[in-house]
Amino acid sequence: MFFDPSLSKRKSRSCASCHKPSLAFTDGLAKNKNLSDDGLILRNTPTLLNAAFQNSQFYDMRSENLEGQSIDVIRHKDEMHGSVDDLIEYLRNDSTYQDLFDKAFPGSRGNIKAMHIQNAIAAYVRSLKSLDSKFDRHMKTDSSILSTDEIAGFNLFMGKAKCATCHFIPLFNGTIPPSFSKTESEVLGVPASKAKGAKVDPDEGRYTIHKMEPLRYAFKTPRCEMLRLQHHICTMVFISRWKK
Repeated sequence: MFFDPSLSKRKSRSCASCHKPSLAFTDGLAKNKNLSDDGLILRNTPTLLNAAFQNSQFYDMRSENLEGQSIDVIRHKDEMHGSVDDLIEYLRNDSTYQDLFDKAFPGSRGNIKAMHIQNAIAAYVRSLKSLDSKFDRHMKTDSSILSTDEIAGFNLFMGKAKCATCHFIPLFNGTIPPSFSKTESEVLGVPASKAKGAKVDPDEGRYTIHKMEPLRYAFKTPRCEMLRLQHHICTMVFISRWKK
């Protein structure tokens, strides 16, 4: 289903249209086009790698789990604008899908429901794990794999540069150790453009969901941008070069 455009209105967009496997499950764009192709969606498409280890989904953290995330995107008018009722009918009338759902949910044979769709997509996203980067291998088994520059970059990332005050290892996002049971958001004052003196971007982040002043312009702390390449160490090498 992740690759099936039938989930969207007019059967024009699948989950993989924006979360491309070849681009670490992003789209490589600052912002993607909306479904009507006459504007842009509100926010950047984040990677799905290691989304299973986050305790909140979306930049405004409006969903606590991947099941809620999947159905939110399907229904969203700018993203997929799909109808869950129409999708259920489509799946029930497709013999291949019906057989697969019967096997996955034997207690509900022949009766596909919205919760089954949510669970199936969420199960696939939970399989998208990336925990075998050069850095991961260094920390787990091979303490000699990193170069001197990379180690210097990591020390700077964790120490003087204070990157790790928001981007916690091992995922380098806002998932808080040591229990990893919560995910942080931060207020950074993101500018609306690159221009000098630009005003703050009008997107108010978590405040749009919870009208509390400390959450105005707050967004979930994502994985470091360079980690789209699936190599945690890329960011550290960059920082090390910058330090010099």
